[in-house]
Amino acid sequence: MSRIRTYLGPKIQVTPDEISLYERAGVWAAEEKRDGAWAELLIDADGKIKSLRSRVGLPFGPDATFGLLGLQTHLPNSILVGELETASEAATDRYRALGFRRIHIFDAPIIAGMDITARDYETRRSAVEAFVPGKVEDVSKRLLVVRRATSNFQAFYDDVMKDGGEGLVFKKKGSIYHPVSSDGKVEDWVRCKPYRFVDYVVLKVGKSASGCSDNLKVGLYKDGKLVECCTIKNTPRDLNLNALVGKVIECKGAEIMKSGALRHGHYVRSREDKLPEDCTFASLAEN
Repeated sequence: MSRIRTYLGPKIQVTPDEISLYERAGVWAAEEKRDGAWAELLIDADGKIKSLRSRVGLPFGPDATFGLLGLQTHLPNSILVGELETASEAATDRYRALGFRRIHIFDAPIIAGMDITARDYETRRSAVEAFVPGKVEDVSKRLLVVRRATSNFQAFYDDVMKDGGEGLVFKKKGSIYHPVSSDGKVEDWVRCKPYRFVDYVVLKVGKSASGCSDNLKVGLYKDGKLVECCTIKNTPRDLNLNALVGKVIECKGAEIMKSGALRHGHYVRSREDKLPEDCTFASLAEN
């Protein structure tokens, strides 16, 4: 399935120990990355949010859009993009604590009728800061502008993480809002966040929904019983998956779910030095 026309995302991900490299380059700005799902907000001529769609163009369900769809804003004829607090446990926990959904706005291809996709990042960012903040409470508490920094990236990262953020996104100051490939990924945006690591026991080799590729079903011990937790789809092509059944593998991902599953899990290596019995739900607290 192709991406929605306005979808743009980082092509590269780096770890926090590389933050200083981007600050020293002098051509990047850093924005906070909030946990959730990429969303396009289409606002009609009357200033009401007409639709919220995912990066592949599908509308979000009624639970994710409750209180947002139909919301009267001060931004007629606009398209905004941001992170909708849904789709992950961290985002859902935040929604439950607050009692309402929020969207963290980070760009605006079209704002108040102005198409600014060809303007540089600094210009677009200034437009977002000037136009998006609302004076009406229901708008101001739901449509938030992500914070950004142009210096002291490490201190900014530490503050974002302390505040419950997911990491940073580095954006080239001169970049325009223009996808150059079908997947919408661009090298002018770089994601920076910590990986989470989990050691799993491989239960069996599974098949993708299409039946075209193999994957690994993995689990953890709970009260002495081996429980399936998730599927690891991202493995090296030359890896002998059948030889891993019954063994321990290390995987990395974006988030450890309460179920023990890794969000966006990737195979890292085989752990010949670790016993399957050591892979427990209790051990997740160490990550």
